[in-house]
Amino acid sequence: MSVFEIPQKQWATVMGANLSFNTVDDHPVESVTWEEVRGGFWPIDFLIPQTSFVGAVRASTGLDLPSEAQWKYAFRADSAGAYNVTSQPIDNLGWYVGNSDGSGQHSHQEVGTGMPNAWGLYDMHGNVSEICGEWFNEACLADSTAPQGSLDEVVLRGGSYLLPGIQCRSANRAGLWYPIGINYAGFRVVVNLVQ
Repeated sequence: MSVFEIPQKQWATVMGANLSFNTVDDHPVESVTWEEVRGGFWPIDFLIPQTSFVGAVRASTGLDLPSEAQWKYAFRADSAGAYNVTSQPIDNLGWYVGNSDGSGQHSHQEVGTGMPNAWGLYDMHGNVSEICGEWFNEACLADSTAPQGSLDEVVLRGGSYLLPGIQCRSANRAGLWYPIGINYAGFRVVVNLVQ
């Protein structure tokens, strides 16, 4: 799994333009839609449009969006609690509404500036919520390997700079209507060895 949320500079290098609402090269990309990030109907459609970020890099890298189960496993990093580091205050673990206001406006922050989890992954608790490669189903369990959703909302995991710290935990999940991008949702990628 990528150590950081995909930063805006990397998105612009692959896609040719930065579509983020709050534009800063080393901050996570946001305001991107499902079609721009991945497209296709995961998990049944492995034909990902080459015009998407994942489609543009997949042939040479094998990258894709993580499933919910992969995301949660990486978030926890062998811990069992709601937060992946029990001895640290939430202020050290991620950017949320209580600590993201240092610049005078609530916004995401530079990727990798908080404390990583035990596996070296940054911003799992906050900064921007992360789009996963599955369709949202309110009733499905996040531990399912291929939950089937409604095909109109994709899964968001983790906290964001707009949420209180209590919502920046491993179980936090929501749906995002797939045709829109929002300024508090980005993504990270994972190498899927089985396709």
